[in-house]
Amino acid sequence: MRAIIMTAAACAAAFATVACAPEFNWRDIPVGPGALTALFPCKPETGTRTAPMAGGDVELRMRHCETGGLTAAVGQATLRAGQAPGPVLDQWRLATLASLRANQSRETPWAMAGAAPLPQSRRVEAAGLDAQGRPLQLRAVWFSQGAEVYAALLYGPSIRAEVADTFFGGLRLR
Repeated sequence: MRAIIMTAAACAAAFATVACAPEFNWRDIPVGPGALTALFPCKPETGTRTAPMAGGDVELRMRHCETGGLTAAVGQATLRAGQAPGPVLDQWRLATLASLRANQSRETPWAMAGAAPLPQSRRVEAAGLDAQGRPLQLRAVWFSQGAEVYAALLYGPSIRAEVADTFFGGLRLR
């Protein structure tokens, strides 16, 4: 019953039929051990990997799923004591854009309730190429709360504004 209510709420918030299309089955999912909940358009899988960031290794935990030609992903990492979130957010953003082979991008500040007000909290819209050299669009945000850093990413050949608005509007910190 809760899933039905959440799906109806997500569709009503989107104000567009594309976000409520059958391939988008919106659901609230907790991300990592931190305080973030994300609204995913499909049932996500979980993966982890270690990545060098800002002078040390961090364990990245990713929730991700694919539907309607799009991939939705939210990553989370817990910083070591004394590790500043700003440089980690910057490095994560730059590594993401490099992997996309971004040939154009637009960045704006990103703020959300409960997130640290850091200049490295950014929203990015970018165009680049996937691993096979096909055009790929990216919409992403990077932010932090305490010792937790996050990235939410939506990418595919094209991204409808209504879907991006629903996905990013569904990010909530407790």
